[in-house]
Amino acid sequence: MSVHVRINNHEFIVPCAEGDQNIKWLAIAAVRLYSVMHDHDYCLRQRERIVGERGMVLPHEVRQLGAETSLDPNDTINTTLEDGEVVEIVTQKKVKLGRSGIPEPSEFHAKVRALCPVAPHRARPMPVA
Repeated sequence: MSVHVRINNHEFIVPCAEGDQNIKWLAIAAVRLYSVMHDHDYCLRQRERIVGERGMVLPHEVRQLGAETSLDPNDTINTTLEDGEVVEIVTQKKVKLGRSGIPEPSEFHAKVRALCPVAPHRARPMPVA
């Protein structure tokens, strides 16, 4: 199974094997491929090519092409999308910083985090020695 992904007017194919992964995996894999393929380069003088650092791109939401609603990050690819279907990944434009200066997760990542159960070893208080 493969999905055609469009990010910032660039379209490419993401192979998904059987499609058992979730939409969040698709978004993260696609922005990683996009970051590798999209060099941010420029010239200072005519013969000097300077290649800058590749930009950090984070997914904000995943939509089927032409749809207004976003896909649920926890849905599996093979139950939500058809083979060869085109999806659009909207990237995060700004990173919100919390009070301590630590970046806050986007709504896309917060939605996934809210649905994940707390690990059992973290739910118990630490024993005091």
